[in-house]
Amino acid sequence: MRKASLLILSLFVFWSVSAGAAVKTEQKTLTTFGGLLGKMSGMFGGKSAKEGIMETVAVKGNRKITRTNDTGQIIDLDEEKIYELNIKGKSYRVVTFEELRKQMREAQEKMTKEMAKMQDAPPTPTRPEGSSEMEISYDLKDSGLKKSISGYDCREMVMTITVHEKGKQLEDTGGMVLTSNMWITPRIDAVKEIQDFDTRYFQKLMTAVDLQQMQQMMGAMAANPFFKDAMEKFAQESAKMDGTTMLTVAKYETVMSKAQVAQQSQSKQAQKEDDSDVPTSIGGLFGGLAKKAVKKKAEDNNEAAAPSTPGRSAFMTSTIELLKITPDVADADLAIPDGFKLKK
Repeated sequence: MRKASLLILSLFVFWSVSAGAAVKTEQKTLTTFGGLLGKMSGMFGGKSAKEGIMETVAVKGNRKITRTNDTGQIIDLDEEKIYELNIKGKSYRVVTFEELRKQMREAQEKMTKEMAKMQDAPPTPTRPEGSSEMEISYDLKDSGLKKSISGYDCREMVMTITVHEKGKQLEDTGGMVLTSNMWITPRIDAVKEIQDFDTRYFQKLMTAVDLQQMQQMMGAMAANPFFKDAMEKFAQESAKMDGTTMLTVAKYETVMSKAQVAQQSQSKQAQKEDDSDVPTSIGGLFGGLAKKAVKKKAEDNNEAAAPSTPGRSAFMTSTIELLKITPDVADADLAIPDGFKLKK
């Protein structure tokens, strides 16, 4: 009886903490692209492409809602159901955890069969003949900069991930660079409630996965020299990022090799010489003036987007900012909106 009473008391305490925990956050995500893709996105991407996407996340006990302007998702751990919301169409559909578990089991079985085929197949070269072996470099450092974001004192951590030819400098052979500027404040317990919910959700779904097979696959990935060093260094230095990230600006850049930079420089010089030719006719005169005017306008428009380092081009920049954190969550915030109809 004593053990049973202690068990009931423990469950009551756990349920009380779990059910009472509540938090609501608002964040904005803005993604911009460089070059032609950026121009097309600005022309046809609509309001969200220019101003970003607002996302609201609310957790109360064992229920969570994630909502943007167009879509929403409600996860209920007690019901083991997910409600997918179509905001514009004012409708929703229901997916059960068991349906997701079935999909996960089928995906793992397929992956296991594919891995078995690869093991039975004759060995193949690790990379195509004539290609270079690539290397991932990882660096994390405190910039020393500090500022206030949404009322929270933050410090900046800069993470740089570089992909380049092994044994050579990035500037010599070219490659890719991801730079993340993360502004971190001491851990906010309210935000951790969202992470704890996601952990409980993950644990419920993971009952469908063969953990032994999963460990084998993770072990094989960790043993791959392409990822091993970067993963080990990330694990060692991740403690430096302990806290709540209020703002992240991630920039993806492509880097040209020295030969490509030289070739580009020669091409620009040839273009300048071509533009400096003096026209010998009235038609040529006006044609040349129009050509230079168009070129000048293009240069003015692209001046701000020009890479700060020669040979580098920003392919994509993503900005995620946590704007608001509040413990005020009503039951109505987590409910299916009025007037929404079930879509089967």
